[in-house]
Amino acid sequence: MRNHTKSVALYCAEQRLNIRCNSIHPAAVLTPIWEPMLGTGPDRQARMAAFVADTPLRRFGDPNEVTALAVMLASDEAAYMTGAELNIDGGAEDRLICFKPICFPERSLQGSYDAAINVLVKVRVGSTATPGSSERRGVFPWQRKAASSP
Repeated sequence: MRNHTKSVALYCAEQRLNIRCNSIHPAAVLTPIWEPMLGTGPDRQARMAAFVADTPLRRFGDPNEVTALAVMLASDEAAYMTGAELNIDGGAEDRLICFKPICFPERSLQGSYDAAINVLVKVRVGSTATPGSSERRGVFPWQRKAASSP
């Protein structure tokens, strides 16, 4: 979906077509599809909390929030926007970028953190850094401090 969004956006721009292509990527939005998993019993609220426990906002998204984003994208206010990927996920993707144990000490994710940061570095700055290298540690300000400590 993401590559298709960008391909269509670039094609339309290059052809000077008045067509913009953006994509919305919602996460846990409380729609009827969740009902069988949430149930109707007294433990419904506990189940809801469990499903969104790893989401920084700790709640489901509302369908109206996704609708508002789609309306904004279709409006003139977004006339200069094309090829964008809009995550509406309560901060879930941001948590993936910052899940070093210092940020979330309740979890031991160092190996996953190293792998994710290595991928981000390669994709975003064309680096060949490897996990644990000083080149990789210098990408984010809080990593530069870690790299300079013994």
